[in-house]
Amino acid sequence: MSTLYGEEYPEKLGPVDPLAKDLVYVVGFPGSGKTSAVSIALGDQISEVRTIPFAHTLHTNGIVELGERREPYGGTDTLAMDIQPKVVSWLGQIIGMSRVSRHVIVGEGDRLGNLTFLNSAMELGWRVMLVYLMTPELVARERAWSRGSRFDEQWFHGRMVKVDNLVRNWEHKFRVIEGTRPVNEVGATLRTMIDGVIYG
Repeated sequence: MSTLYGEEYPEKLGPVDPLAKDLVYVVGFPGSGKTSAVSIALGDQISEVRTIPFAHTLHTNGIVELGERREPYGGTDTLAMDIQPKVVSWLGQIIGMSRVSRHVIVGEGDRLGNLTFLNSAMELGWRVMLVYLMTPELVARERAWSRGSRFDEQWFHGRMVKVDNLVRNWEHKFRVIEGTRPVNEVGATLRTMIDGVIYG
């Protein structure tokens, strides 16, 4: 059973390893603000968007963002439904070929937000920080509706159950951000968490 650690939890992931491979992954209900939070946290200093072996965005500070910036949905929602094996293979290639450099990857969304993907990353040697953007169902629904999402009730319920099951069954520490706060504050908090991964 997972232990819940809030955003003020003082313990670090561990000593900063100059060769470490870190994956920060943000999950939450549809409409919780995941894409906006990551966009604010990482900023818009983008150096390149690559499409091989799948879309991923390189930032000038060296961080890699899974997927690409696109309206109205970005992040891993821009990737193919069957992309997960390809992303896992890519993570393994980085471990195998980049033993002399540091890597920080940030992702968000439903596409890769599952135990199989996150556990596979850890088994390959990645340090994984799971961030749960905790937003009440009513707030998430209102936000999703206001941005033009017209979803099936069964689909929305399924996504909520999936996120709940993930955080309930994740057997490692994870961080929580209160999603009802202003989006700029949420993004700033996520930025602090990412900086903690990078700089310790």
